[in-house]
Amino acid sequence: VQREIAYVSPLEGYPGFLEEAKYYMTQTKANKEQQQGMVKNILRTVCGPAVPPVYRTFMAPWPWSPFFTALFTPPFFKFLVGPNRWALRNDEALGGVYVERCRFLEETGCKGLCLNLCKIPTQEFFRETLGMDV
Repeated sequence: VQREIAYVSPLEGYPGFLEEAKYYMTQTKANKEQQQGMVKNILRTVCGPAVPPVYRTFMAPWPWSPFFTALFTPPFFKFLVGPNRWALRNDEALGGVYVERCRFLEETGCKGLCLNLCKIPTQEFFRETLGMDV
């Protein structure tokens, strides 16, 4: 995040991350497309060049991919979204994740930050880059 936005919060850890998100949204005057693009760039960087084609080939086209993807969410993303657990999807199949109260939304208190720096770009990244709707 710090490399993408060219700002480093004096706060450490999660509070610093939240401050950097707020800074990016309020001080850079980035529009929603730029905000979402920044997050997708970070996700591409984190995945590296090998993960998207492997995921698209061995995970995305198969019916079990939402289930296996959901297995990783609770333990690895609790720091970002707070308490979450495995759940059924809207179609009653395995592979859903239920976020009890989103930590990012609660602590920023801003729906725009939630939508443009988390929800929308993550959904678009999974659909466009990894080939799976979430």
